[in-house]
Amino acid sequence: MKTFRLICLISAGISAGAFARPGMPDWDGVSWNSPIDTLEEKYGEKLVNQGTTRHWGTGDYSDYVINNYRYLGEHFAATFVMDSLSNGLKRVILSLKDSLADYDSATFESIYSSLQIQLAQKYGVADSTGFIAKYGLRNGFAKWFLDSTTIEISSIYSAGLKTKTIDISFYESALAARSKKNLWKYDAVRRIGYDLRKVTWGYTKEQVKASETDAPEEDSGDAIAYRTTFAGLDCTVRYEFVDSTLVRAKYIVREQHADKNEYIIDYATLKSQLTEKVGRPGVDLDEQWKSDLYRDAPKNFGNAVSVGHLYYLSGWQLPKTTINLMLSGENHHIALVVEYASTALANKETTRKGSDAITIGVE
Repeated sequence: MKTFRLICLISAGISAGAFARPGMPDWDGVSWNSPIDTLEEKYGEKLVNQGTTRHWGTGDYSDYVINNYRYLGEHFAATFVMDSLSNGLKRVILSLKDSLADYDSATFESIYSSLQIQLAQKYGVADSTGFIAKYGLRNGFAKWFLDSTTIEISSIYSAGLKTKTIDISFYESALAARSKKNLWKYDAVRRIGYDLRKVTWGYTKEQVKASETDAPEEDSGDAIAYRTTFAGLDCTVRYEFVDSTLVRAKYIVREQHADKNEYIIDYATLKSQLTEKVGRPGVDLDEQWKSDLYRDAPKNFGNAVSVGHLYYLSGWQLPKTTINLMLSGENHHIALVVEYASTALANKETTRKGSDAITIGVE
């Protein structure tokens, strides 16, 4: 049935000739930057507080979802992402709810293609499309740049790791402009605001504590840490200080996997989220081998990471912040870390002894 529907949609698209490109009234009749009260008025009891706040890396956050949102003939979970400066709506992410775990590649691609074609029928030919097959993953995407909104559909398929997701995302106009023109200078897009979460570089420990709502898990002389999430992954965020000044913060992923290859999936998820937010990495050092023992055995790549034979590394340079993402390991333990560091206060770091910072150059 899925295949038949796809063929019909392809035929309809061809017969329609050039697709029209209508405007889009932000999100479902709700203007971008609207407060959560507006969403509550529109959706009523369908809008549910998750109970925990999900952080998205550069200050955005999400508390509310609609667990069953009907779109393009499918059932999705809708996540509403808010800006931490204005507390206004910035992004909506629709994640396909149907269980995809048992679908083979052909069926999965049929569903993804069907959704992509329906989006093209609504918004015209996609401005950008792509397909990447790497590390056992198959990743497809397409984007539409409208006047006030960017629409993106993306898929990730890995039969061996049982990772199969299809998301459709809608972005507020400033994010759309940045995606279209590759304007990923952080402050220019987000105004003068936080460098991450609800803090800026140079904060004191007291100011950082005031920005967090929970009690810290760690509170030592030069660091404080909190339990949180990042891109949907269970994490610790650790703020690090020099001379009582915030110079660095790390998201340390706490997820545990029996299949160590799934840590590579987590790395790919984080890299995708960061690339989506701030642009392509200036440093892109995926699949770096120190030993070739497992190089020809993709099913053992995770084990290779855990014993220090393989690592993955990406880096971004923003006007005020260096971001590094690293997956590495030793002695059968794996570390996945996203590190944010102040560029202006980097000199303070050089005076700290025994720093475990990720030290790579970023273009």
